[in-house]
Amino acid sequence: MNVHRRREAIGTYSLYPDTLAIDNGSTSTPIFDDVESFATGMKTDKQFVTTLEDVIPQCGAPTKLISDREQVEISNKVLAILHALVIGDWQCEPHYQHQNFTEHHWQTVKHIADTIVDRTGSPPYTCLLALIYA
Repeated sequence: MNVHRRREAIGTYSLYPDTLAIDNGSTSTPIFDDVESFATGMKTDKQFVTTLEDVIPQCGAPTKLISDREQVEISNKVLAILHALVIGDWQCEPHYQHQNFTEHHWQTVKHIADTIVDRTGSPPYTCLLALIYA
């Protein structure tokens, strides 16, 4: 497989803005969080698998993927990728958001993105671009 390894876990959290993104019509974005954050737009939840496959070569294969039990994050395709690359997976318990460190980071990113959109007077369909920038 020859994939760069990292000695840390990464967390993931999916965001669902109210409006479609202006650049590609994305309806959601997953955030992969650790030392380097990675976010991109997705038109459907099924693109999470492709996004995960993009993150691993760019940032390295983590020791564990931490998620909040969204169906797409525990799908058979995602589990097959994790199994093939010997990456562990762990899901938070329901109603215990503090177990996923990415959710806390998301609050900070959302605050920064909201500030960018508010101060520049940008229309709502640019919020995904602000999230990726933040």
